[in-house]
Amino acid sequence: MFAEWIHSSNGLPREGQQIEFLLECRSVAMEGSYTHHAFRSHWAEYAVDRVHSWRNLREGSDLATSARNEASSVLSSAQRLDSIHLPLNLGGLAHAT
Repeated sequence: MFAEWIHSSNGLPREGQQIEFLLECRSVAMEGSYTHHAFRSHWAEYAVDRVHSWRNLREGSDLATSARNEASSVLSSAQRLDSIHLPLNLGGLAHAT
């Protein structure tokens, strides 16, 4: 589960913290970090007064990573079809083109 949204007026993230943030008058969150007193996304930098709220990105990432690791361990313990040797049909004809 994701962390709760924190209004920027109530507090700011730690320096270098990976976060999601919402700009004023926008409904889609952006991923980025808080560095040098600004919210930074991959494309741009936003002043604190332009950001409505933010939340910690790490908690959601940790859940996704743990689910991915669990799926990987289940799949790695399953028998692979490419390692099973199935007999070929006898009597078949091969045609060259």
